[in-house]
Amino acid sequence: MVNFMEHLDSKFWRGRRVLITGHTGFKGGWLAHWLETLGADIHGVALPPTTSPALYEVARPNLALGETIADISVEGVLDNIFASVKPDIVIHLAAQALVHSSYKAPINTYFSNVVGTLRVLEACRLTYRPRAVLIITTDKVYRNADQGLAFSESDALGGNDPYSASKACCEIIVESYRKSFFHVGNINIGVARAGNVIGGGDWSEDRLIPDALRAFAKGENVILRNPDATRPWQHVLEALNGYLIFSHALLTGASCIPTEINFGPSPEDFLRVKDVIEHFAANFAPGLGWVAGCKSNYKEAKYLVLSSDLAHQTLGWLPKLNAEKAIIWTSEWYREFEHGVDCGYLVRRQINNYTNILTCGRDC
Repeated sequence: MVNFMEHLDSKFWRGRRVLITGHTGFKGGWLAHWLETLGADIHGVALPPTTSPALYEVARPNLALGETIADISVEGVLDNIFASVKPDIVIHLAAQALVHSSYKAPINTYFSNVVGTLRVLEACRLTYRPRAVLIITTDKVYRNADQGLAFSESDALGGNDPYSASKACCEIIVESYRKSFFHVGNINIGVARAGNVIGGGDWSEDRLIPDALRAFAKGENVILRNPDATRPWQHVLEALNGYLIFSHALLTGASCIPTEINFGPSPEDFLRVKDVIEHFAANFAPGLGWVAGCKSNYKEAKYLVLSSDLAHQTLGWLPKLNAEKAIIWTSEWYREFEHGVDCGYLVRRQINNYTNILTCGRDC
């Protein structure tokens, strides 16, 4: 098993050249801040944020190697960046990541996600080969028969909606490139699948907490399409901790590390949508909650459950924040944001608190 605490060692990350695609997004922004605190030299490449406010606007990290605001699916964009940045590792987060948006614009979703991933792999093949690449996909890549069974990494890929299917396509492409071009010792490529993340700084459309924030701001209950749907909810830092441990293992060439790994919450933290909203409202907007709306015409799975046994067995990764704590941290972030607290400070404080939990077992 990997010594999982080494991924927090600033001596390991200091001066490490990291290319993050999607740094203007929710998870990408948090990851950039965390890597900055560890001393990594970061270059970010992404499209402009799609919301206002956006974490990128209210809490910009210090990108020592600069940034490129561009579409990575455009030919040549990544080639030039790889040639100049010469990254040690690429963490590929850029994506059209919303299920409902994928139904409205399926071609854009497939093009952004599939071609974007191809551009990353081709830049590695033809321009500059980093030591490691971590491709971020989703818990929704599995063929889901809606039986409530926990998916493990060996389960079949699938995806009913265009977003899920596009991410399953990405994984097939990664496996093809790994076997065709990137042999053992040549370049280490991993795929990370995480659950439904929550946390401060997300204002995306058609996501549960941001939708609740917009409704509560108007003094209204949030409308839920599928209040009884069960999902693997986790704080964004839980997923990112998994990504950092996995990145460390890929960079050091640790033996016996799987090529695909799930990062999900403990079984007791697979909650119904309505449960999440009730907990969030109690902490953020007492007196408000949810009402049932018309069910969507789009197909949505009732159950989505992940097994993270492999992450624990091979990387020593375990979730540290239960669902209640994750919701409290999220509500506190937004409450302090509304009171004008500096957002960069809010991000760094929660990263520091989470790191203390990892190192001390508690806030210390």
